[in-house]
Amino acid sequence: MIYKFVADIHLCSSHETPVDFTALDPETTVLLGDIVDLKGCKKKDVGYARELLIELWGKFPLHVSGNHELTHFWMSVVLTKVAGGLLVEHGDELFWGLSKSVAFRSQNAGRGFFGRLGAKALNKLRFLKKAKLSKDDLERVSRRALSMRVKKVVVAHKHPKKLLYYKYNGVKIWVVPPGLTKIDL
Repeated sequence: MIYKFVADIHLCSSHETPVDFTALDPETTVLLGDIVDLKGCKKKDVGYARELLIELWGKFPLHVSGNHELTHFWMSVVLTKVAGGLLVEHGDELFWGLSKSVAFRSQNAGRGFFGRLGAKALNKLRFLKKAKLSKDDLERVSRRALSMRVKKVVVAHKHPKKLLYYKYNGVKIWVVPPGLTKIDL
């Protein structure tokens, strides 16, 4: 079955990637976090951004929170309908560790002009470094999957230019790029 994953589109920020949500089926679409950027939106738009996030989470029941949504909790979703089970997570806690993830998610929502300008510049620079998973990353992801008794994982957060695929310790791992990605599972 083909699932659609929407990740790291950062709506309401200075570097958003628009996606047509009306064309997506809530039964086979998973929101992988950083959909609405509460950290990167204008301070005056925080209320609207929160409402948009709540609306999208209401329409798409298969969702996890990302670090830019500033929720103080992590979500892991195991889709049991997928053969062998599928774990989906945003990835900030897996790749950064708990303390950095908690610190980021505990920030205040909204940025001023210079904060948004800096974020836009940093976002452009991020693509100069090739996104990949280190051996430590692969170890953490596979350990988490095996502890949840699944052999397939889809994560985001790394912002690769294209879909990345790994097989490690018997676990298939996909890292999705920003935007909409289709994966036949």
